[in-house]
Order: sequence, then structure tokens, then C-alpha cells
Amino acid sequence: MRMAVVLMMMALVSGCGNDGSLTKPDLILTGGHILTLAETPNNTSPTAVAMADGKILDVGTDEQILKTKGPDTKVVDLKGATVIPGLVDSPLDLTEIPSLSGDPLR
Repeated sequence: MRMAVVLMMMALVSGCGNDGSLTKPDLILTGGHILTLAETPNNTSPTAVAMADGKILDVGTDEQILKTKGPDTKVVDLKGATVIPGLVDSPLDLTEIPSLSGDPLR
């Protein structure tokens, strides 16, 4: 059983390369400053980001990311603008937290 799980995971991971071969981006942003929490090699900052269905596929240099472009990909030049990760707003109201544990607010 363990071997089957390992083989299945290897098959899934092998199809997920950084070259965009699995999913072509529908939007590429280039020419900007892309802020990430990841360390980058040689202290280089990413200048481009590839996205599909509102999700980030990859970040890197303009040259790296433009290689993933598909025939229907829209490319936007940021002209030096900065892109920061989006913040996800939870639909949970803080006043509901005690009620989740069975102790309603009074």
C-alpha cells in the first residue's frame, strides 16, 4: 500500500514542473516588483508572475515566465509597479468563535 501511494505521488509531482507545461497561464504580469516570502537564488527579485484562474502558477524573471505563455495568455506590463500577495478575508466573524466551542457570547 505504501509503495502505491509513493508511486502515485511521484506521478503527480512529475507533472508539475515550473515550465508551465501542465497549465498555461491566462494572465502574465511582467516588468514589476513581485513581493514574495520565498528566498530567491542570488538575491534576485522576481519581476513577473504567471496566473491561471486567479491563482499564482509561478514567479520569476520576465524571461522565465514569458516562456510559459500560451496562445490565449494576456500579458500586462506593470511598468515598475509592485505586486503583493493578496490577503484572504475569512467569512468567519470573530464574535462567532466562542459559539463554535459551545460557549456563546453573552
